[in-house]
Amino acid sequence: VLPLEATYLIWLDCSALVHRLRLSPPAAGLEAFMLDEARLCISPGSEFDPTGASDCFVRLNAACPRSTIELAALQLRQAIERRATTFERLHSTAISSQPWGSGITSNV
Repeated sequence: VLPLEATYLIWLDCSALVHRLRLSPPAAGLEAFMLDEARLCISPGSEFDPTGASDCFVRLNAACPRSTIELAALQLRQAIERRATTFERLHSTAISSQPWGSGITSNV
């Protein structure tokens, strides 16, 4: 028997994504984002660790053609970009609608 050198499962840490997109609660928010917005069927980390330590992780099955993995990565990137753009638009609208918002300038 030879030692394992590879697997077809990807254990993906999405904690930065959960924080950036303000997904809450982390496990349910991440799963909903992946399915509803990225259109990816994942196995949530919470299925493998009931303590909550893996709530920001997902498991992806990579036993498929490379083109499928590339399409999944594209779908995820596009979903993140859509969500981030929406946040930026909402944030800038909220600031500019404040009585003090229109006079704010930056020297940066």
